[in-house]
Amino acid sequence: MKNKIRIAVIVILAAVMVISGIKAVTIYMQLNAEKNVLETEKEKNDMRQKTEEPFKAEGDMIGWLKVDGTSIDYPVMHTPDYPEKYLHLDVNGEYSYSGTPFMDGSCSLDSDNMIIYGHNMLNKSMFSTLSKFETKEFWEEHKTIEFETEDGKAQYRVIAAIKTDVVKGEPLYSFISGTDEQYKSYLNLIRSMSLYDTGFTDSRRQLILLSTCSYHTEDGRFIVIGKKKID
Repeated sequence: MKNKIRIAVIVILAAVMVISGIKAVTIYMQLNAEKNVLETEKEKNDMRQKTEEPFKAEGDMIGWLKVDGTSIDYPVMHTPDYPEKYLHLDVNGEYSYSGTPFMDGSCSLDSDNMIIYGHNMLNKSMFSTLSKFETKEFWEEHKTIEFETEDGKAQYRVIAAIKTDVVKGEPLYSFISGTDEQYKSYLNLIRSMSLYDTGFTDSRRQLILLSTCSYHTEDGRFIVIGKKKID
């Protein structure tokens, strides 16, 4: 009887290992396919920049995001009527485990605060390398976020890096546009939650907030915020 139980357990474990292996291979193949799609988009964007052609919105693509010192070099999608459309879709609208970075449906290019979301992937793609800003030493060498749209190429100086969770971080996502007083209050909130002091001032300029999941706590979030540089 014991031998039968032992054999059954071995068979079950073997089956679990086979299924897990198949899933791992499937995910690996999916991520490789997604990488190829993104590489094609990056090549197209690089060619456009070399020929000095201005960025033109295509379909749901509203801009192109780059973050100094990270692997973030991606298109940004925007679908106000279906805010999370690209949570698990690539730029071509096909299923994607990694999804594509997208702007909050409540935001626009004219918002005081443009909020952009991206997944924290274990293969270091999407917004996973935002976490480099956890240390002030990294920030001191890498302070620039670049966001190119039809309005041109804009640069934002990183002013804060924040580790939080869904509940405590909710106020950070609630400010899109507002009065001078509301803007200043929001900057004070950022200042109080930032991992380190970046010495930013209260001058009013457009903000960009990059958000991804973080595994330091349940429903964790890692956020990097930049303020538009003066032309």
